[in-house]
Amino acid sequence: MRYSPEHKQKTYDRIVEHAARSFRKKGVDNVSISGLMADAGLTHGGFYAHFKSKEDVLLVALERALSQTFSRLGDAANTPGGVPDRISALLGEYLSVLHRDTPDRGCALAALAAEAVRAEPRCRGVFADAIENGVDLLRKTMGGDDQENRSEALALVSLMVGAMLLSRATADSPLSTEILAAARKQGERLAVAD
Repeated sequence: MRYSPEHKQKTYDRIVEHAARSFRKKGVDNVSISGLMADAGLTHGGFYAHFKSKEDVLLVALERALSQTFSRLGDAANTPGGVPDRISALLGEYLSVLHRDTPDRGCALAALAAEAVRAEPRCRGVFADAIENGVDLLRKTMGGDDQENRSEALALVSLMVGAMLLSRATADSPLSTEILAAARKQGERLAVAD
């Protein structure tokens, strides 16, 4: 049976959206093509009409997930006020209990960075591009473009992702929220330090 281009696009988007959530929630190794397709309410064989492999859908899913994250962070960074207000809003969006508790809807860097170490070069390239996008967003939010500003933005990205990772690792402990609060406080200091 032939499907319309609109139907094919909807199916593709459905697979990518489910993959983006599943990879972030379960990890790459714990997601199978058959499980992914079942979660999406589709047949296993239908996968291959859109993707050649699990790695192919992973790359698209990562890009989609990261785009969603940067969209939310960009919205937060557009908060009215000065640099401290914008940085505080951005850090508050990222370093939140809600973000910690919903990895399937959160940042793929925090959810999958440890797995990227062992991933194919194309996957590591997506992570490198995402880090650069985060650095660019933070540099714009901080209002500078020199090398010192880049260094501060890179340190902030590292602080944010690392804090989220550690907060999730200790989610059953009061330490988890303490990590988020400490990272937010230190991130605000770093971003506005002269």
